[in-house]
Amino acid sequence: MRIIKSKEIYLILNKNDKFNNDWINIFFMSNIYDYPRMGFFFTKKKINFAHDRNRIKRLIKESFRINQKNLKKIDFLINPTRKILILNNNLIYKKLQKIWENQFYL
Repeated sequence: MRIIKSKEIYLILNKNDKFNNDWINIFFMSNIYDYPRMGFFFTKKKINFAHDRNRIKRLIKESFRINQKNLKKIDFLINPTRKILILNNNLIYKKLQKIWENQFYL
């Protein structure tokens, strides 16, 4: 499931629960549903080209989909930084896997 409504996005951003890394910021908040949800926010200033934004979204969505059944009931807002552009696909996937396992698994 995706987080689309702006009210939900503002609630998560104002909650001040976040995981920071040099290449990704993850804001999170517990939810009332029986499953985790995810949303993105990218800026063109940080990641200029659409093909880079799409590649990163695709990798994060796939990683989330695979780990979704093991994650806590949390809403995630993911904001990649510019440094994610220097990482290749395999490295991004491995780093995301470590984050899911170490921070957000049941």
